[in-house]
This record gives sequence, C-alpha cells and structure tokens, in this order.
Amino acid sequence: MDEGFKVSLRGYDREQVDARIRELKDELSRARQSSVRNNQELDAMRAEINSLNDQLTRTGKIDAAAIVAEADRISGASGRAAREAEEILEKAQAESAELFEAAKVEAARIVAEAEAAAEKAKSLLKIELDAIRNRHRDENY
Repeated sequence: MDEGFKVSLRGYDREQVDARIRELKDELSRARQSSVRNNQELDAMRAEINSLNDQLTRTGKIDAAAIVAEADRISGASGRAAREAEEILEKAQAESAELFEAAKVEAARIVAEAEAAAEKAKSLLKIELDAIRNRHRDENY
C-alpha cells in the first residue's frame, strides 16, 4: 500500500499521516458500529425464533418452511457480518503496521542524517580548532 505521503523536512507530512490515521480510526469505528447493528439484528432474530418456539410449544404446530427460511437468513447475515468485520479489522491492522514500519524507516533515516551532520560539524570544528591553535602557536613563537 503506497499512501503517497509527502516527505517534509523532517520526515512524512504530519498532517497527512494524522489525517490517514483519523480515516482508519473512522473506518474501524464504522466497522464496530456495523458489528453492533449486526449483533442487534441477530438478537432480534433470536427473539423472533424464541417467539416461534413459544408458539410451537403453545399450539403444537408451526410453519416449518418459515423456520428454515429464517434460520437460513440468520445464518447468512451473521456470517457475512463476521466476515466483513474481520476483513475491515485485518485491513486496518495491516495499514497500521505499514504506517508504523514506514515511520520507523523514516526515523532511522533522520537519525542517520543527524549523526552524519554531527560528524561533519565535529570535523569542521576540529579543523577550525587546529587552525586557531596553529595561529596561536605562530603568534607566540
């Protein structure tokens, strides 16, 4: 997955990354809400089944075809909801892991650049210090 984040002076554009994380959180929130709705629907279906069972107990008869159709509908709906929630969760986890890995790589790059810049500055300061020492020695001798 290539999000195409713009690279700024110190790494990825924070606003872009934050916006993408917000999008992923929203998507996960929608998946959770969908899961809650599916669970509520499943609970309603279970209540209907219980009602049909009560009817069967009271009357001794019930429409068998209606029960089979309802059971098929419940089974299909809950299976689809579970698969959808699992797919969304897997996608969010994968994208989160990719963003984390990209951030680690970027952080390592920034650290390496900072270390290289520090070494260069250290070398330049050493050269300047040597030059100052040489001038001081020349002036005093």
